[in-house]
Amino acid sequence: MDLTPQQRAAIDSDAADILLSAGAGAGKTSTTVARYERLLTGDYTDGRRGEPVEPASILVFTFTDKAAGELRERIRKLRDDRGQDFSMSSLWVGTFHSVCARILRGHPVAAEVDPAFDVIDDVVANRLKEAAYATALEATAGADGTIEVLSQFTPSTLKKGIQAAYERLRAAGEFEPRLPDPPPGRPLEEIQRDLLREALDVKANDELPAAPIQRADNVIAALEKLDPEDLTFEVLDGIDIFKNSKVIRSLCEKVARAKVELLSREMGPRYWEVLADLLAGYGSAYEEAKSRRGSLDFEDLQLKTLDLLLRRPEIAVTYRDQFVEIMVDEFQDTNRLQMDLIDVLRSETTRLFTVGDEMQAIYGFRYADVELFRQRRSGISFRLPEDAERRKAGERDETRFPIELLSLNANFRSEAPVIAAVNEIGRQFEALVEGLRTDGEPGGVTGGTRHEFDELKVGRSPEPISDGGDPLTPKVEILLTEAGTWQEADLGPLAPAPGPDQHITEHRGEHEAEALALAWHIRAAVDEGVHPGDIVILLRTKTRMWLFEAALKQVGLRPYVVGGTGFWETREGVDLRALLATIANPRDDEALTGTLAGPACGLSPSALWLLARDRGHDEPLWPRVELLADQGIGGIEAEDRELAARFVATLRSLVARQAGLSLSELVKSAVSETGYDLVSLMRDRSGAGLANIRRVAEIAGEYETTEGRDLRGLVAWIDDSSRLDSEQAVATEDEQSEAVRLMTVHKSKGLEFPMVCVADLGRESKSTSESVVWISPRVEEPGRFDVGLRLPEPEGKSLDLYDWADLKARGRLETTDEELRILHVALTRAQKRLVLSGVANLEEAPRSSEANPITARLTQAFGLDGLEDGIEIPAADPPEGTELDLPTGRIEVTLVRAEDAEGLESVLEPPLATEPESGTERPPLGRPPRAAFPEVPLSYSALASYRECPARFFATRVLKLDDPGRTDGGSAEEPAAEPLDPGLVDRNPIDSTAFGVAVHQLLEQLPGRRWLLPGEEEVRRVLSQHGVPGAEVATAREMLESFLGSDLGREVKAGRAEVESSLLLEIDGVMIRGFADLLVPGPGIPLILDYKSNQLTDTSPSDLMEKYDLQRDLYALAVSQALGTSEVETAFVFLRDAANPVRDKFDHQRLAEARDSLAGLVGDIARGRYLGGPEATHQPCGECWACELLVGQIESVGQAEVA
Repeated sequence: MDLTPQQRAAIDSDAADILLSAGAGAGKTSTTVARYERLLTGDYTDGRRGEPVEPASILVFTFTDKAAGELRERIRKLRDDRGQDFSMSSLWVGTFHSVCARILRGHPVAAEVDPAFDVIDDVVANRLKEAAYATALEATAGADGTIEVLSQFTPSTLKKGIQAAYERLRAAGEFEPRLPDPPPGRPLEEIQRDLLREALDVKANDELPAAPIQRADNVIAALEKLDPEDLTFEVLDGIDIFKNSKVIRSLCEKVARAKVELLSREMGPRYWEVLADLLAGYGSAYEEAKSRRGSLDFEDLQLKTLDLLLRRPEIAVTYRDQFVEIMVDEFQDTNRLQMDLIDVLRSETTRLFTVGDEMQAIYGFRYADVELFRQRRSGISFRLPEDAERRKAGERDETRFPIELLSLNANFRSEAPVIAAVNEIGRQFEALVEGLRTDGEPGGVTGGTRHEFDELKVGRSPEPISDGGDPLTPKVEILLTEAGTWQEADLGPLAPAPGPDQHITEHRGEHEAEALALAWHIRAAVDEGVHPGDIVILLRTKTRMWLFEAALKQVGLRPYVVGGTGFWETREGVDLRALLATIANPRDDEALTGTLAGPACGLSPSALWLLARDRGHDEPLWPRVELLADQGIGGIEAEDRELAARFVATLRSLVARQAGLSLSELVKSAVSETGYDLVSLMRDRSGAGLANIRRVAEIAGEYETTEGRDLRGLVAWIDDSSRLDSEQAVATEDEQSEAVRLMTVHKSKGLEFPMVCVADLGRESKSTSESVVWISPRVEEPGRFDVGLRLPEPEGKSLDLYDWADLKARGRLETTDEELRILHVALTRAQKRLVLSGVANLEEAPRSSEANPITARLTQAFGLDGLEDGIEIPAADPPEGTELDLPTGRIEVTLVRAEDAEGLESVLEPPLATEPESGTERPPLGRPPRAAFPEVPLSYSALASYRECPARFFATRVLKLDDPGRTDGGSAEEPAAEPLDPGLVDRNPIDSTAFGVAVHQLLEQLPGRRWLLPGEEEVRRVLSQHGVPGAEVATAREMLESFLGSDLGREVKAGRAEVESSLLLEIDGVMIRGFADLLVPGPGIPLILDYKSNQLTDTSPSDLMEKYDLQRDLYALAVSQALGTSEVETAFVFLRDAANPVRDKFDHQRLAEARDSLAGLVGDIARGRYLGGPEATHQPCGECWACELLVGQIESVGQAEVA
């Protein structure tokens, strides 16, 4: 690696506190790894030799598990290349959550946590939170006088506000979140004096006109002789004064502020008291729910670790003495709680190396606090005091310290023209904001963004232009689609010309036009030779992502929506979720609107608009739909009324019958009675849509089995699952994919692409706002909060009390700053070609405001005159001390107007291929156009079933066909297929007999019993629960005793064991999920153990292991991946011969061999090679009923692929 002087400085620095500001594409990961290597070896880049540092003495915090895994792999390679001798298990490299979990598991008693605690995911956590909120609401509502307060809020708004406040407080490090005390407010006498002084100043100004003077007189007359104790909101509200006035702005603002203060004084305390009780009750109920399960959520890991280290200084000091250096990646994305953890793990001699980029701070919605980055840059920290009482009072100690500020600003990712454009756009936008926030009056406020925009330098020499004409010659383009001129346009399938009776909005068609203009632009690039897999479309949100996906299809390109691949984001998932939610509650307007517009009903856009137009503000939509169905509504066509009548009748019937139907039957009835199944088959004749519908019915049945017949609960579970799928989706970087990727900017962070299109830039920036209560940590007083309270009023208005107005204004500025940083992240993903696209007013640039979309800022910054001729920009600079010949840059601009847009409506058919056609499939693992199961984790037994016969797997698990020779739903060769999503059901032990189930349960209880053998009565009770006769008690106890007395049993008892460990393994983008009976994670080589209760007649455990080799390999790989270790041991205990377990050790080479072997199996499933063929690694068995049934398809696949 050729190091720059900046990188060398970062690698070699021995300062106690280092902040490395690393711009996009500047090589911060390579620099961090090189610094880690320098610490391990003691070899400085300048030739100096220092003392090597043990790996266990270096603590590295990363932002994601993916980043931690990549860093561990680099360290592993470094170890192997240099022949160093240290175990990967000694590394302290991970996310804050994983490091905290490791500390807690090492001190469970001191931390006051269950030694066998599990970490619940967001879906489970949300279910517990919903139940906790319901409990707290019921308890709070039972107190005297609280119903009147709580009923002022809509239920959803109240719940959202309380839950958001709880999460905000936890992220700030509050162990027991409680609403902070509201500000006390000024004395009434001070308020009165301030208003009178300002009014008298206005009256004394002879240059003012009569009207403002009269308003000042009104204030004086009302307040001059008033007893301060009689000053109320009603008094001020009765004064005739301008609401806003440029002439007497100060007086108007002070009157408005005084009104808020008086309302807060008069109304706030009662509301605040009730909401505080609700929040406290919610937190307590949630903690109790987790405690009953012996579980922690992700925030608990950090909070309880911090609490442990603060309460038990003798434990904290062991870690402080251990760590020579703490390294923190993506420091701009940390929060106050994480900073406290860093401080408490650090001794006075521990170096703190932090690396980040303020311009990439884009996770404010996750409570990341960029102010920590700024404070560290200034050499300021606010640390928790040692005294517990001071901490409880919210006090902190301000500390100032010397900080070494280093910089990496040479971008090695992007070509010079891209960097020049990023810098110029950044400069112009920073200047616009500064002008907006600077008062033009002498002595007025000067302002700008709070971040420091550091221009990027060109780190790589420009590539020579090839004679063949590189289709990816570096350049930057702007596509601006004219706003408000597309109402009558025919844009093909994406937006056909409106009918004569269709309601037309001002902005109809403009976003579709932008999507198509960009899609045709991409089509042209592909035709010029750019590979589709080199192109990505980035959007700020998913709101209009479907438009760009559809536009790509219309121009003959295949899209792949990254982060949209979850099952609940398929068409069927979205549609059926809305339909089920409507059945559960027809007055759920959001769900009802989706159902009315979807295939289950199919109302026209005009009918939907007219339905919503004339209803009252708080009136639900359902009564209007019933009115349309029963009597008709003026202006809505007869065809729509007929559709509504049919839908209303069906829905009434389903609602009336739902109590008597299982959830699975309800799904099937809803699909068939609304005709949704027929529509699905018509729009997708491959059968994939019907397979998804069947999957919804199965999931509903599985949910009912575990959670009961609760339709609303099922809908809530779907919502949680959908959100978790989206958050956990990651971008694939397979350059061989034939799909154009679409993803949000947040998903793209850390990635790079040859051609980047940043789209939907005409979207207005919306200010962040809380609901009910607003809690904001003070920048200069961490531990204390500014608070606001919003009370609803009729007709959608609200009363904003305490600091709400100030917090809203501050939030507006923070939102603008973050939107600019999000744009910066998007632009810096591009390597060679960058396209900015959005809807814009091309007649005149709008007035500058905080809410301006990016396209408005572009027209403001560069003007509209001559814009189409392009924008000349200055060249970017090379790093200091480097000479590069960098010419001036140019941004090409295309203006897309309705009158010049001929051809946008055209349709191109995509070429025949097996790559995906929508975001519901994985692009590098394209599946054939036949029914396929949704993207859910596979189970281990599903893989075993596939290996036995891919065709039978396809028939039973994908097509859901029954063996014609059986009547119980299973096949003749195998048990009935288990669900493809094993997370929805309780795990079935390997031995399916009742005796085996009972013995497994007894074994699972042993760690919690401190490995004491249960008595005969306890064994008898467990066996009885499973219908096993008491005569088997002796056999069961013999199995337990034999295992506990074995060498392996003694070894397991000496370590820390995790029971029923959930294992998740990723192979080539496919997730495999399962459970192991016991995991002993360390301190040595991790051991994964599984019990088998098979009969051993005429066979030995070693012979039986041939049946379980796949399971063994998967276990080893999953543990290796989860713990980041290159060595794993497996043990299969056959309980009828427990003294002779089958143990296997996996080293780095054997793990690699296992992964390579499984990759072929997983690849076949992912590509849908169920019917074999030359490229399949596993062929149909040719002997089962499924092979006989599918023999024609199997033969045709083989012939087609040979051809």
